[in-house]
Amino acid sequence: MARSEKTNPNLRSETHETSEDFRALRKAVCAYLARVRFMANQWPGMNLRRNVKMKNDETRNPCFSVITPTVNRRDWTSVFGRIRLLVVVSFSVILPAAGASLRFGGGKLIADLLGQPVIVRTINAFLPRADVAEIIVATSQREQIEACIAALQHADVILNSPKLRWCAGGATRAHTVQNAAQVSRENWLAIHDAARPLVSQELIDAVFAAAIEQGAAAPALPVSVTIKEVAAPLPSRVIRTLPRRTLAAMQTPQCMKREILLAALANCPIPLDEVTDDVQLLELIGHPVMLVPGEEQNLKLTTRMDARIASEWLQSPSQTGESQT
Repeated sequence: MARSEKTNPNLRSETHETSEDFRALRKAVCAYLARVRFMANQWPGMNLRRNVKMKNDETRNPCFSVITPTVNRRDWTSVFGRIRLLVVVSFSVILPAAGASLRFGGGKLIADLLGQPVIVRTINAFLPRADVAEIIVATSQREQIEACIAALQHADVILNSPKLRWCAGGATRAHTVQNAAQVSRENWLAIHDAARPLVSQELIDAVFAAAIEQGAAAPALPVSVTIKEVAAPLPSRVIRTLPRRTLAAMQTPQCMKREILLAALANCPIPLDEVTDDVQLLELIGHPVMLVPGEEQNLKLTTRMDARIASEWLQSPSQTGESQT
């Protein structure tokens, strides 16, 4: 005769909580594995071959693709050392958002970009990442930004996130970044323009990894226009033409250790209002910075035209998943 058993409600609750914890852990592990797979193919001399054996290709998790190495033991020692760094390092993302947006006509961070405010798209690029411990929005318009986010569906996902923090903006970008760096709880910082809402996960992966490997890193694009040095604001006489091969147009996120940035701010040899770039502070104290290839879509919204370009980019087939004809 079959024995009947009563289910303990406390046991059901504990089982449910355990299941939720397992799913959260599995999600974090998947994120790390995806980053490891991406970065393992970025290092010179590495040649990794993926062999995926799954019965159902549509439902398989790509994070669990089998990676077969064709490298020697010395290479793998280096790889696992870097993987260890990737797993244990967490970043504090700083979003400077204290500008007046004069060239945009005001309010660019709360401007609509295909159904979402610009600032929300930027926050969402970092919020789900397992390697981001906190996001610090440095602004003097917190109430305005919070009200804009609160009007959205599922606003609580952002506003109630333990990762989201706020601090006051400063008189200049460097002062704003300094305020955020001083309240950061992490050893690694990633400073990203709040008005760059189209940054990709692949670019974030590449910059984070390069910073961990080199000590500081930022994305940049080759300069495609002719740049001339002039004697004064236009109209002015030309001093010389700068060779394009030695120039790079900077983007964000720009990553470095917190203690190094704070030291650079404290020992900056020029007035902070003359600093236009975060890694420029490191350059000024002689700290090396590695540049990685940026992305054209990672544009900064400065004018209304930039917002129209961003909207077009978001609606392009490569972004919507549609096939080009």
